[in-house]
Amino acid sequence: AAAAGVRSIGGGGGGASGEETMMLNVAFLPVSVLKFVSKSAPFKLMALEPYLAGDYVKHNDNTGRVETTQEVPQAFSHFSFEASDRLLCVCDIQGVGSFYTDPQIHSHDGEGFGLGNMGNDNG
Repeated sequence: AAAAGVRSIGGGGGGASGEETMMLNVAFLPVSVLKFVSKSAPFKLMALEPYLAGDYVKHNDNTGRVETTQEVPQAFSHFSFEASDRLLCVCDIQGVGSFYTDPQIHSHDGEGFGLGNMGNDNG
């Protein structure tokens, strides 16, 4: 799990300046890949991850479109960009609550991270 600090400025009851800081946890589900060695298997590979009970929500997509008003997923995508010195951006944030699954990573050069990596030209 990653912890992200969120700062709220304004009418809150934080410090003397009215600032509040709270830590919010963001977690991506662990994923396993099974490789079938039997020639009679209907497929060769299978991805597995734990079941997420609850309402599944897509917060942002692979092209930069924001699909909810929740700020934590958007802040996490931005944090991933800044923390990597603007070399990577984790997007396609979706899941249940603060448990996310199936993210996409864009790299500055479009290399690695699968076919969904659009590099700097992401929409």
